[in-house]
Amino acid sequence: MRILTFSIIIIIIYSSCTQQPTDPPNILWISAEDISPAWGCYGDEQATTPHIDELAGQGYVFTKAFSNAPICSPARSTLITGMYATSLGTQNLRSEIPVPEDLKILPELMSAQGYYTTNNSKTDYNFSPEGRWDENGNTAHWRNKPDGLPFFSVFNFGITHEGHANTYNPEDTKSLDQRHNAEDVILPPYFPDTREFRSILAHQYDLITVFDQEVGKLVNQLKEDNLYDNTIIFVFADHGYGLPRYKRWLYNTGIQVPFVLHVPEKYKDKVSNLTTGLVDQMVGFVDFTPTVLKLAGIERREMMEGKNFLGPNAISKNYIFGYRDRADDVYDMSRSVFDGRYLYIRNYMPQKPYIVSLLNHVTKRLSIN
Repeated sequence: MRILTFSIIIIIIYSSCTQQPTDPPNILWISAEDISPAWGCYGDEQATTPHIDELAGQGYVFTKAFSNAPICSPARSTLITGMYATSLGTQNLRSEIPVPEDLKILPELMSAQGYYTTNNSKTDYNFSPEGRWDENGNTAHWRNKPDGLPFFSVFNFGITHEGHANTYNPEDTKSLDQRHNAEDVILPPYFPDTREFRSILAHQYDLITVFDQEVGKLVNQLKEDNLYDNTIIFVFADHGYGLPRYKRWLYNTGIQVPFVLHVPEKYKDKVSNLTTGLVDQMVGFVDFTPTVLKLAGIERREMMEGKNFLGPNAISKNYIFGYRDRADDVYDMSRSVFDGRYLYIRNYMPQKPYIVSLLNHVTKRLSIN
């Protein structure tokens, strides 16, 4: 018995010593501009998004994901730092704010731990991105990394931006074999049923399909490089549609975003808190950076206000906070809090007429014939 017991102990010790740790995952972010949860995996029958839907079918669809801000720069500074834009002073659109010298954004923290970081190519943080990525530009790609390094890569696609959605350029949709019919589009109840709105929304769905094609291309590139099974993929948008009541507004239509997460089988332990493919827990952009750090095995910095939402140490949120401030030449200041059911918006400039902000948006739109 002593010999048998000793043999078992030796086997256990040998197995634990020879067990190979899992390689750190590659992380890929694929982001679109100015679109709401209008993908097939969200039950939108008007959407044509087969590549995103395939990822969703193998992964997770977040039904309560929010950008914290309804316009790009504040949303993106929140996303890349894990801090609310109102804490950094980056809440006004198109401003360049000096941020703390010791502020390290997500790619810098990843790079310090051996990741190769690339951004292709929008930054728009309201502070300088210079020197914060290994590669930042329209040729940045994980394929440029040295052999053996894991990567954190971001690809931003502007094809769905309001500038494309609210004007018609045949080049934008030349890759499509079939387009959405304006007559068949189902309009939200708060939009007038006019030819212009129908045309805009049909065109928006066409552009979403073009974005879906880009998602498919990146997934195919991962498979060609034998990296698909080693890469965790985030697919999301930066805020709601570039239409009235969406972009620039603190309604849920402005800050609720689509978010699909694909996790290879070998990394499922890192998302052990997700028990179904449809995830209804609330997450905000402020949580993305600390969550990616946790996936990569990197400690979050104390100054971060976001929380990790994946794995055995995930932290659930009770509230989503939002903020709307100056957008281009329109001054405003309002804040919101959402508990999953009720949305409270506080306007700190009630003396300003609502119509000023609305007209600033509408007069630039509705130009599709």
